[in-house]
Amino acid sequence: MTIQIIVLATNEKADAVIKQGSLAQMPSLQDGWRFDFRKQLKALKHATAYILVREDSPEVIEGCLIFQLVDKMVPYMAFVEVAPHNKGDEKKHDHVAGCLIAYAFKQSLIRGSGRL
Repeated sequence: MTIQIIVLATNEKADAVIKQGSLAQMPSLQDGWRFDFRKQLKALKHATAYILVREDSPEVIEGCLIFQLVDKMVPYMAFVEVAPHNKGDEKKHDHVAGCLIAYAFKQSLIRGSGRL
């Protein structure tokens, strides 16, 4: 899914994409993140990880999401986090978390079933 995030240094929009991430791509505590996405992805049943990256720097993860289907039908946003460089007063990008949360909502409509 193609989206846009804000580059705070210039206040311009940057093209970005949310895509499914592999286990090897998942950030961890050792990378400065609060959650160990690798560990959580391995532990959660029926979970899928997504990463948000800028199109011009796809090797740098700007944010990460783990979406889970509890009991194979109830949508659940298990973990969501922006990259360490997108937190605090010196953050580089804005709207990363909002884009990931909106994407999780979209996935819940597409993949969820039954009543909550």
